[in-house]
Amino acid sequence: MIGYCQLSIQNNLMGSPWFLVTVAVNQTAEEIASALLFERGSTGIVTLEEHAGIVTLGAYFDRPMEAEDLKLSLEAAFNTAGLFESLISISTSEIPDQDWMQKWKEGFEAVEIGNRLIVTPSWKLPANSKGRAIVQIDPGMAFETGTHETTRLCLESIERYWHGASLLDVGTGTGILAIAAA
Repeated sequence: MIGYCQLSIQNNLMGSPWFLVTVAVNQTAEEIASALLFERGSTGIVTLEEHAGIVTLGAYFDRPMEAEDLKLSLEAAFNTAGLFESLISISTSEIPDQDWMQKWKEGFEAVEIGNRLIVTPSWKLPANSKGRAIVQIDPGMAFETGTHETTRLCLESIERYWHGASLLDVGTGTGILAIAAA
């Protein structure tokens, strides 16, 4: 799993299935697709895959969704934005209820960044750091676990260009940039 998903289980009775809508879109249409899926009642969206300018999103719902209805809505929204033919594919499936607090952790792995860092959650500490500094961040509600491109680029820039002195990490989130600098 790439990215993260926060599922809200207040609207879903424990034991009831979830309904997953999987949507592949051109990367330029990702925000529009996400906004529309949330408007339609998605309780969480996760990025399942990214490659060659195509993003595959997984949107969870607490009720069944009609793929054809969503397809028409997405196409209309993309056409309005001038993003014609941005919908690559759409499908729906039923997902049995699970222990989501444990399940979401399965997708997180240690991530090597630059030449000197490994960013990892506490439950995936590597046996061998390969001479890299370990930055242990347990993902949660805060942004910045090292998996997002902007965080990765900032960490690589700190490694390459920052040589000590003062550093201000504004909107710190997890504090990963300040931790890496230290």
